[in-house]
Amino acid sequence: MLTFLEVVGLAHCKEVFYQNKIKGKDLLTLTEKELKHDLKMRMGDRKRFLNYRLFLASLEAENTKEKVKRRSKNSSYQFRSANSMRKALKTVKNYAMYE
Repeated sequence: MLTFLEVVGLAHCKEVFYQNKIKGKDLLTLTEKELKHDLKMRMGDRKRFLNYRLFLASLEAENTKEKVKRRSKNSSYQFRSANSMRKALKTVKNYAMYE
């Protein structure tokens, strides 16, 4: 999870994620409200995080050849396995290099 934050340009947010015990599997379930109120992220950081979260979710859908599983009406997503998340993170890292 901390690597994800570094890759997408949010390394300065690592400490707050660590203090709140947010794990990699939690990344796709965070809502904008939680990012703003609980983690005190600024708007630009929230938008960047949420855009990459959607990108990760779409990669997960492609990797599993299934639709992303919606867990709530808040558009939260969940990876099916740690391996699929590692593959998606590698793709995000490559994508972020060209952004």
